[in-house]
Amino acid sequence: MVAKHWNATSLEVVRVAIYTRFSSELQSNLSTEHQKRLCREYAAERGWVVVEECVFSDEAKSGQSVAGRDALEKMMGLAQQDNPPFSGVLAADTSRFGRKLSDTLHMSEVLEYCHIFLYFVEDELDSRDKNFRKLFIDKGQRDEDYVRFVARKVHNGQRERALMGHLPNGRVYGYNNVPVEHATKKGPYGRPKVEYVELVVNPVEAAIVVRIYEMYARGMGHRSIARTLNAEGVPSSLQGTDSPIKRMWNAAAVAAILKRDKYRGVHVWNKTMTVRNPITKRTEQKPRPESQWEWIEVPDWRIVSDDLWNAVQAENKRRQGPTWWKGGGLNLTEASRRYLLSGLMECAVCGGSFNVVSGSGLFLRYGCIGHRFRGNCHNKLTILKRVLEERILTALATNLQDPALHNQLAEEFHLRLVSAWEERARDAVKVTATIPQLRARKRELEAEAANIGIALGSLPNSRTLLDRLKSIEAEMGTIDKMLSVPTEPEQQPLPVGEIREFLERKTADFVSLLAGDPERTKLELRKRVGKLVMNPTYTADGPVYEVTGDLSLFAEGVECGVSSPRSSTLYNLSTIPFKAEIATKHPKLRRLAA
Repeated sequence: MVAKHWNATSLEVVRVAIYTRFSSELQSNLSTEHQKRLCREYAAERGWVVVEECVFSDEAKSGQSVAGRDALEKMMGLAQQDNPPFSGVLAADTSRFGRKLSDTLHMSEVLEYCHIFLYFVEDELDSRDKNFRKLFIDKGQRDEDYVRFVARKVHNGQRERALMGHLPNGRVYGYNNVPVEHATKKGPYGRPKVEYVELVVNPVEAAIVVRIYEMYARGMGHRSIARTLNAEGVPSSLQGTDSPIKRMWNAAAVAAILKRDKYRGVHVWNKTMTVRNPITKRTEQKPRPESQWEWIEVPDWRIVSDDLWNAVQAENKRRQGPTWWKGGGLNLTEASRRYLLSGLMECAVCGGSFNVVSGSGLFLRYGCIGHRFRGNCHNKLTILKRVLEERILTALATNLQDPALHNQLAEEFHLRLVSAWEERARDAVKVTATIPQLRARKRELEAEAANIGIALGSLPNSRTLLDRLKSIEAEMGTIDKMLSVPTEPEQQPLPVGEIREFLERKTADFVSLLAGDPERTKLELRKRVGKLVMNPTYTADGPVYEVTGDLSLFAEGVECGVSSPRSSTLYNLSTIPFKAEIATKHPKLRRLAA
């Protein structure tokens, strides 16, 4: 920001901006017009010119923060320009400028630094007055105290409404919000004033709530309940959100319903408080200590009986016990570290993870996590872990041992080796031609470095000398690197035949790795295999999974220095497309069942 030097004389025209604000959407915009009129009339009395393009208004914005007050931000931005379009700012009173002293005091200091004065009409307060800061702080403190006073009154009013069973917040699934209007008082737009909102049981949604409680008490999990409701097309409690996925039932929505005390006719009030984050300047919800909660009985809200409520609480307690199954994850347990394909697969239907979802021992099954645990995917087809892993590894080995693939990779490898050889040959020619100049330049740098070393003996802390020495060392390192390039042309790259033999050996090594220790195999697969997309398909012979993905023969670049030392280069093979069709039924199991 550049400081301004405004030296007004009595002959200069004073150009001013106007700032207005009102805080509640229930206030009429006449509040804004009243503030503007006061400022315009005062400017006219003093002979000041109001810059019409600089009349700023923030409507329905709280004065407790500068966050979200776009008009104020624009005005302050213009004030900090090199040539602002105004030399003063008018406001009706200090509370319109803001009700947070730390914010308003900072803004007044910024305007003072930019040589722009502040004038509050109703307070008759001018920032050019020598007593302004003291008076402004006093008035700003009173503005802050008023905010706290109003907050206490609002909180007390909300408590009284809660004690009477009136709704203090938004919509709740299972109920309709019914506004209760005052008989004589008028609200905005001439309509009757809404005194409060009552919760009235919605019979259709209430039946769904009872059903959720009953399903859970019978042993169904959150995800199973969500899947059941989604399969039946039951409208979810998340309707009205932007994402189509969120409109479906999910485990979190079911869990929230099972915890809601309103359904047993009890309202828990004062669980949270609204605070303003001093860093972000935005409001946040913070939990209150449980000792401050108030439990209010509202019999008209009851949807769930005490017996059903208690049955759900008992089921919750049972599921939190040490014997209840808990879902693991990738590498969380000793067994999971041997799940070869964990973390490599995704469901083609929903794009979510495809992992172990049920069973134990030989009967572990892979399936869609979204279907099993979240209830937001209709892909219910699972496959035995041992069947899928065995057939995926077999398909990988078969693909890698395909002679046509070896020929293709060998030709690709040979082309890249030839390209690298030609590039190195060109570099060798360039270096050979510049070797005398490079060596001469290196001698010059060595001499200069020696002189700087001597100078540093008398000026050990000289920043200039130290920076120059660092620059010299960097340049000498570059020269050394260039001089290390071989000047003799390398032998021709390996022929395609020798490269093919090299790839066949590497392929055989990888195939043997697939049949080795599961934990090591899993680690190598994670380095070499991209996402395997699991697409459920139903054929005449039964359900199958079409598996597609990418495979790299080498986990990293490979140094190709095979039997002949004629060529050696770092080469990364491009990915190899992989495709397989895996039947979900195991023929051995069918024979045993027969």
